[in-house]
Amino acid sequence: MENKITKQRIIDAIENYTQDHLDNRKRQSRIKAMVEKHGVELTALACGLFQSTLTQYMRLKTAPSINENSVLKGERIFKELSASK
Repeated sequence: MENKITKQRIIDAIENYTQDHLDNRKRQSRIKAMVEKHGVELTALACGLFQSTLTQYMRLKTAPSINENSVLKGERIFKELSASK
């Protein structure tokens, strides 16, 4: 029997998908590390987020949905600026 990809199999996989929470926790940890090192104001600026949004991300015990691009942007900006000291 062939393992054919169908709409129903995709829908079933989405319903059972649990990686979102784990991915969000990892991004939340990365954001927290930047805040610990650079502070809320600079981290928010580097990530392209409002300080209030970043503060909410930090306070939530359940990991919020954080855009990966925002986290990467902040990490890359800090890395670039650290290298050019």
